[in-house]
Amino acid sequence: MLQVSDASGQRLGSSLSVILENAKRHKKDMLDSYVSVEHFLLAYYSDTRFGQEFFRDMKLDIQVLKDAIKDVRGDQRVTDRSKLLRI
Repeated sequence: MLQVSDASGQRLGSSLSVILENAKRHKKDMLDSYVSVEHFLLAYYSDTRFGQEFFRDMKLDIQVLKDAIKDVRGDQRVTDRSKLLRI
């Protein structure tokens, strides 16, 4: 599991850690080299603490979200590390 801590020794909460791991899975599924905002959106969709309720309140299902991401990114792949967070 991914462990992230700062200089004070604080660790990332388990829910955020799961979101990061899911974002990495979406990155791989989308054949990208780096994690980007769309990977986090897809990962957040499955978050049971806040994400599911947020998207339900927005009346946005997973297919609509995936279609919107596809419309915005088209055939592009995330390959430029200077603009993105590598996880």
